Amino acid sequence: MPDALDTEAIRARLEAATPGPWDAVMPSDGGPHRIYGIDGGSSRLTPVDERFIAHAPTDVGALLDEVERLQAGGCARNQMTTQYCAEAADAHSKIAGLRFEIKRFRWQVARCLQHFVSRTTAIEMLDIVRELNAYAPPAADQPQETDG
Repeated sequence: MPDALDTEAIRARLEAATPGPWDAVMPSDGGPHRIYGIDGGSSRLTPVDERFIAHAPTDVGALLDEVERLQAGGCARNQMTTQYCAEAADAHSKIAGLRFEIKRFRWQVARCLQHFVSRTTAIEMLDIVRELNAYAPPAADQPQETDG
């Protein structure tokens, strides 16, 4: 586990340094590199700027590590969301199939009711249909069963 990212220290170094943008120039005479502020800033490095530059590789590396960690976490969340959505769609499809089977059974029961002569049997069958309606109410285009 990497050390905690010290964003306060990084921000303090950034805010204390000479405002950028900066440009690095290597003189043609082979002398030392010079840092210039593009907006007319100082051509001489202050101790604060030197400290900022010295920490830059470590700071940038730590910040990139954190960005990658956050992106990887986002990717894992996206994969979990995709998997959840697929499972939810599968469950929805299964529920729709079960509702269809209940409706088909309801129609079969209604057709059977037309052929039974025993009033007691017909009443029992209507009770079954009512129980089925509690799980899957009939669609608007299907006739409603009556106690008739």
